[in-house]
Amino acid sequence: MIGVIDVGLGNIGSVCSMLNHIGVPNKILNNSDQIIDCKKLILPGVGSFDTGIRRLNDSGFSNILRKIHYEKS
Repeated sequence: MIGVIDVGLGNIGSVCSMLNHIGVPNKILNNSDQIIDCKKLILPGVGSFDTGIRRLNDSGFSNILRKIHYEKS
């Protein structure tokens, strides 16, 4: 399962539609607790890096992403 991180920025619908079109199981992640079921993650690009980071921090995704990164390193 591929998780598509939704922090209210980017075109999440288009990303999921593309994955569905090529037959890849996916789900939209609205909170960090949902990451546990995912083998891969997509963080759709945003126009403003500062806004994107702020939303990741506010949503709690940044903490779990750091944890995953350090566990894999």
